[in-house]
Amino acid sequence: MTRKKKTYEHTLTVTFGHIGISSDPAKDVAIKLRFDRSALGTLEDVADLFTGAQLRAQIECDLAADKDAEGQETMDFGAIALELTVTTERFTVEADQIKTVLKVPEPSVEVPVLLQLRRHDGTLHCTRIGDASITPADDSGSETA
Repeated sequence: MTRKKKTYEHTLTVTFGHIGISSDPAKDVAIKLRFDRSALGTLEDVADLFTGAQLRAQIECDLAADKDAEGQETMDFGAIALELTVTTERFTVEADQIKTVLKVPEPSVEVPVLLQLRRHDGTLHCTRIGDASITPADDSGSETA
């Protein structure tokens, strides 16, 4: 019997890595990221979220945060806020961090915006909404007769 995967919301502080863009427009854009191993609890929780999953993801990144003086309030110049549906296949575990790749269908977001995330810290709010190979049901609340 297959164990049901958890679908609750997660908020993770992440560091964005390489952004992979194919010359083939039909391919997804890949966003590598890493986060502290203790951020999600058990490895079972990590597997529930990042193994063969389709996620509703909100990415927030202040590109100028590393330039702020200590205690300085950050202004919105250079801030990125994206809402995306992404897929993940797997994750890797290291001594102190977990790494995964978010795959974004290229037409769904401007590639130059994604490229700015590289080597910056940010926040990932995400919820598992289905399996990577299955399109999620419309959750707008409307029903058809």
